[in-house]
Amino acid sequence: MIKNSWRRPVGETVAVALFVALAAAYSGDILLPTALEFFAAIFFLNLFDLWLPHGDSIHVDTGVVFVSVIELGALGAIIVLLFSRVLAHVLRHGVGGYPQLAARLARRAGAMLLLSIAYNELGSLSFNSSRGLPFFAKAATLCLMFVVVDLVLSQVQSYAAESQPLFRLIVSNLSFQAPLLASQVSAALLIIVLRPDTGLWGLMIVAVLLLVMRQAFSSLLEIRHTYRATLEALADAIEAAYPSRQGHANRVAAVARMIGMEIGLRGTKLEHLSYVALLHDVDLLGTEAESVEQGVHGEVTHAAEALQDVRFLAPIMPALRLLSAGEMESSVNPGTALMVYISSLASDIDDKGTVSADAASDETLRFGECLDSGLAFRVQSATCRVAARIQGVSA
Repeated sequence: MIKNSWRRPVGETVAVALFVALAAAYSGDILLPTALEFFAAIFFLNLFDLWLPHGDSIHVDTGVVFVSVIELGALGAIIVLLFSRVLAHVLRHGVGGYPQLAARLARRAGAMLLLSIAYNELGSLSFNSSRGLPFFAKAATLCLMFVVVDLVLSQVQSYAAESQPLFRLIVSNLSFQAPLLASQVSAALLIIVLRPDTGLWGLMIVAVLLLVMRQAFSSLLEIRHTYRATLEALADAIEAAYPSRQGHANRVAAVARMIGMEIGLRGTKLEHLSYVALLHDVDLLGTEAESVEQGVHGEVTHAAEALQDVRFLAPIMPALRLLSAGEMESSVNPGTALMVYISSLASDIDDKGTVSADAASDETLRFGECLDSGLAFRVQSATCRVAARIQGVSA
């Protein structure tokens, strides 16, 4: 068991060594003073990043690493990255967590090597040449390629670990991290502008700005996590009085989210679908346990009165009302109808213990009839694919 758990980190360590060897073919001499400047900036970024909430959840040093490849070449930049990342990790975590560190280093070193190859093939950027629009367009293109390749490699690792569709993982994370990626490209261009006149101080100024940006992003993640945790706690509280329903809401939300991702929902739409699935039984509030066992639920109006002032739930309240009523209104918003149908279908699947579109109840089928026939077919097909994945994992 221990041998198997270390097989992947060892393979990733070998991959890093291979990337270093290949990088030597694309690099010239390493300028030690320049290398030390980039080491200081990347070490500073990673050390403080690890101390902040959600430490090391994102690459905060991407823009600095990009410029280091341009100035030092792949070999020097990878060596600087390895020393700075490992030292920051040891100071923060000790010798633990090496498998996660090895995975990040292998992914980043691979992206840096590809960047160096592209840089040599497309022609170098002269920091002393005229810096007009063509110069910055080329720099921005190279940096964007670097951050996208790094993101794709990270999703390949997630695909291997989670067995989620690779293309959907990439698209979902691109849409979610687009502002962050844009800020990294902007940071790289800012370093290119500042470096000739400010040297190390220019790097450190940009490093501080990146840490501020990273903290803002982690605050957003924390808010979203808090929203989700609050709804999960509410769902658990609703189900606490009904032993047969405990865990139902979380299972429904998981299935609904998988179906939503399968049909291409992203960002806020996928998040709202997950919220609807978690609270699809909100009408159990104020309902006797005996009534629930007999399939009789309460009125959602009582729950709506308690939740209507929660601003982040406002977009999903129409869907919750429709789920409680058990029938679709003719003028319902298509997005609301889709959330209702998927949540109801996921609930039926969990109730009947059958991961199949055939598990749909009459009520769910009525919801489906209100959707465009093409969209309803896509949801049903997505459900079958999700079923195959779930059954494959549980087998």
